[in-house]
Amino acid sequence: MSDVTNAVDPTGNVAGTPTQATESEPPVASAAPSPAPESAPSTAKAPLLRIGIMLGLAGIGWPIAFGAASNVLLPARLAELDSTGKTAALGTLTIAGSVIALLANILFGALSDRTRSRWGSRNPWVALSSVAAAASMAMMATAGSVLTLGIWWCVFQLFLNALLAPLVAIVADRVPHLRRGTISAAYGSGTALGMALGAILGSRFLTDTSTGFVVLPLGMLAVGLLFPFVARDDSNRHEPRPALTAGTLLASFAIPRNCPDFLWGIAARLLTVLSFFAVVTYQLYILTDYMHASPAVAATTIGAAGLALAGGAVLAGAVAGPISDAIGRRKLPVIIASLMTALGALLPLISPHPGTMIAFAALAGAGYGIYLSVDSALMTELLPDQTSRGKDLGILNVSNTGGQIIAPAVGSLTVGITHSYAPMFVIAAVMGVAAALCMKPIRGVR
Repeated sequence: MSDVTNAVDPTGNVAGTPTQATESEPPVASAAPSPAPESAPSTAKAPLLRIGIMLGLAGIGWPIAFGAASNVLLPARLAELDSTGKTAALGTLTIAGSVIALLANILFGALSDRTRSRWGSRNPWVALSSVAAAASMAMMATAGSVLTLGIWWCVFQLFLNALLAPLVAIVADRVPHLRRGTISAAYGSGTALGMALGAILGSRFLTDTSTGFVVLPLGMLAVGLLFPFVARDDSNRHEPRPALTAGTLLASFAIPRNCPDFLWGIAARLLTVLSFFAVVTYQLYILTDYMHASPAVAATTIGAAGLALAGGAVLAGAVAGPISDAIGRRKLPVIIASLMTALGALLPLISPHPGTMIAFAALAGAGYGIYLSVDSALMTELLPDQTSRGKDLGILNVSNTGGQIIAPAVGSLTVGITHSYAPMFVIAAVMGVAAALCMKPIRGVR
């Protein structure tokens, strides 16, 4: 791996040996891109099957590490270090990590857009960032104070998003339009499965967090190192590289203008994430305070709901992507997914019984799985500039992370004002319906 280790310099330059040149793709500036021909946007050495398999494995690998760390290992380690201040510390680290994730996604997306190497623009970042992310997560095992743990958590978030930004751009770079639903389904279903496995595997290390911090990122590391060799890409060293200056770097954080389709897509994704996580975040309190379930019943219900959510998301997402490709439509499955999330949010309101939380998880989880698969394909076809796919997809991902930050605040404010969870279910449903309506103005994709 010595060639890869020395590949990237701070400006996005990558050293390597050139291979045969291919024609570069001209930028597309219109808000409603015309459908691309049935060919990959760039010449890729690896067939689509290999790309799909590696994206699926990557979708499983990083959520195992992140899900275990955020849901189990980090809270448990904080309890060991500061049992009295653990709640406040967890909130502070969650916010700090989320802010870094927001910025890193855009930054490293822009840097990967400018990378030129014998392995293409994305693969070097996938390999190097997986090493850095795994190493920084392992370093959390050595933390002897809340401050040290927090520093390594933020470093982990930085490099994790340095991995994710180029990873999600690979579909837009290398997959034909009419196959993007299927390939996006592999990644989306893998992500849903990985998050569920992260919580399950993380719980096995609840009393041994140090080992968990070291062991659980190994899958992410292995997939990242294998990615450039299995999902090989052609050299792009012959392609012109836009200059990287302080001005262009700062411009990367600006929301693209004159691209209404893309902006409607961002709004739809933000509202769908808010609708889903407004309920998921508070499921424990919904069970104990709204449904008056005992702690034992709540624990059992949450476990069953987790399995229902993962199963629904994986199965529905895996089916929806290929169907979207077959019928040549993106908006309809995304609308259905948003409405499923909205309907699921109303179930606990209609019947405040623990069983309805499992039904919510199955229905909304299936909707979210469809959304992860098809909306990802849809958004790659609405990118305002095909020369800055990584940066623009990084901006899009702000709606994912931002939605998960805002959702708890919306729930807390609603319950604080109304002293009931019932209005929160209505608000979640309204946001789901609003997300579906945001699809209507989009003209660039069917």
